[in-house]
Amino acid sequence: SDVYKRQIVMSQSPVEKFSSLFQTFLGVRDDLNEGPDDNEYYEDFIAENLLEKVEIVSHEIADGPDQKRFAVYKVLVITKLNEYKVDKRYSNFYDLSQLIEKKYGLPVCGDFPKKILIGNLDPQIIEARKVSFNVFLSYMVNKYREFKVVEFLKFLDIKTHLPINQRGGFSMGVIKLTKQDEEKITKFLEILNRYTETLQKTLRDFETYFFEKKPKLSLDMMQSLLIGDRKYKGLIYFCGRIDENGQHNSCAIGLKFLCNLLEHEHNREAEYYIKLYTNTPPKVIAVLNLAKHITGKSFCKVFALKLYHIYNMKSNAGSIAQLPLLEDEEAAREYEVWRRKKGSYNSSSDIIRMPKSGNDELDLYQLARQNGCCFILI
Repeated sequence: SDVYKRQIVMSQSPVEKFSSLFQTFLGVRDDLNEGPDDNEYYEDFIAENLLEKVEIVSHEIADGPDQKRFAVYKVLVITKLNEYKVDKRYSNFYDLSQLIEKKYGLPVCGDFPKKILIGNLDPQIIEARKVSFNVFLSYMVNKYREFKVVEFLKFLDIKTHLPINQRGGFSMGVIKLTKQDEEKITKFLEILNRYTETLQKTLRDFETYFFEKKPKLSLDMMQSLLIGDRKYKGLIYFCGRIDENGQHNSCAIGLKFLCNLLEHEHNREAEYYIKLYTNTPPKVIAVLNLAKHITGKSFCKVFALKLYHIYNMKSNAGSIAQLPLLEDEEAAREYEVWRRKKGSYNSSSDIIRMPKSGNDELDLYQLARQNGCCFILI
């Protein structure tokens, strides 16, 4: 900010003033201990385990204000909500490594690239440093949660790129939904709300678009997609609808779409959709008609069981008896049978992988029911 820049200028010599402002402009300046106490923010970030990967992907040579040239390393930061790049110099890495070793006792400086006065822009030196820095970054990604190394998160400029939204949760930072994607999602919701006769096709097209395009959404947009907003109802209100002729074609597509949104295997932001889904009041979840699908014999059954299970396990609604979703005794029994078989089924992802064969849909459904799984990959 301008205030922060003025504070820098007032406390530095003329040469340092210009150097600091220039580095700030380039994005390579990094004071590890600057700003107010943000412990609560970083504690939440660490608890959510949002950081996935950090690596140097490229570099460039920049000219400093003192006519000295230096290497700027482009660091790619990937979180569960977004990805972005930050620029760092050797001195940024060096200062962080020294601080971490002294403060946390982590052995990060043993193989750290040494300072050199001549030849630091040699391509071989830069490539060797990139390799060493990537080893250091990978090590810190694995260790920062265990030791709560807040300085590492500040080094990555996490808070700048992943601020807190009005609900107190993490928002998408500088990564924003493109106007084209926003219009496309809004258009799908509009069609779902206005043209129920094309429900099956719209759900299929929506699912295909979403998992091919994989748009990065803000939490507000996630909520609009899943629950709805003042203008349109969200997916929950349409995914469980049975066709007018009594067939379960539309709901099979819709419940599968909803399940995939809540599956990490299919959706990188699944954890945030799960939170939205499980914090939705039971009376809203009831529009999915889960009991009807669970007691039926259509392929949507396995998806309904999975959706109920996620809600039952992670929501704050209470025990099965307190949830108004399975008031039907037959549905409750079906769920209990499925849950027991699921518990004995030895798979962390509830997936059966099968080669292509002559099995028809009924055979696959029976296999899924026997094993208590929700997804079959063929």
